[in-house]
Amino acid sequence: MSSIKAIMTLALITVISLAFIGCSEDGTAPMNAIDTAPPAVPAGLYVYAPHHHTVCLHWDANTTDPDFANFVVQRDNHGQVDILQTSTANSFEDPNPLVGLNVYNVYSVDLVGNQSAVTSAQYYFSGEQDPDTDVDVDIDCQP
Repeated sequence: MSSIKAIMTLALITVISLAFIGCSEDGTAPMNAIDTAPPAVPAGLYVYAPHHHTVCLHWDANTTDPDFANFVVQRDNHGQVDILQTSTANSFEDPNPLVGLNVYNVYSVDLVGNQSAVTSAQYYFSGEQDPDTDVDVDIDCQP
């Protein structure tokens, strides 16, 4: 009877020891890491208007984050904020800028939803046709 009691005591000590030290090789309890690191801020953002009623944005591709998911492009015009694009593309064409100051914000999102800081560029659209820059042909935004 005492040998059974000794075996049970040893088994109980083993279970309690494993509960405290875990089962990993280094003696620490394994932990699940939670990704809270944001992706890189979009760099190199520039904005231009090749002709009336079209605003083009370009920025550098994200080549640093293996968990990069997409870019988000927003337009803020006097407090009216619209999401214009969610894409992996590093360019955007706004065929309908609003009259006044348009602030374009671009940020990165990773696979778990972490967001980078915002990078911004501004374009003022008067709403008036400028005969020197208005062209009848449709010009694509090219970097």
